Amino acid sequence: MFDIKLCVNEASAVAITTDFWMSQANEAYCGITGHWLKMWDMQSAVLQCINVPERHTAHHVADLFRRFADEWCITGKFQAIVTDNARNMVSAVAQTDFVHLPCLAHSTELSILHGFKAAD
Repeated sequence: MFDIKLCVNEASAVAITTDFWMSQANEAYCGITGHWLKMWDMQSAVLQCINVPERHTAHHVADLFRRFADEWCITGKFQAIVTDNARNMVSAVAQTDFVHLPCLAHSTELSILHGFKAAD
């Protein structure tokens, strides 16, 4: 059996990607995927997908990230949190001791949309 928590705990460094979305029932969820190297082989796994009923303010999101890191015992292993460029997400990571990296795919999409708008 594949024990994700054991694999994450054995990793010397972990990066996460995260995003929020709404279900068809209008419930908000946050997904967190972890990424680490094991014998120079990239490993990734969904570490958490939780319902988040409170507003997604930077303060609440920062608390969610801290609780997540504590629950997984990886606070000292975080290399980066990758999110979209939403102000609350950027501000939330800034309220923690973690490093923020903007999602390349999201940034590229925004650049293309701005380019189309400018070309109109």
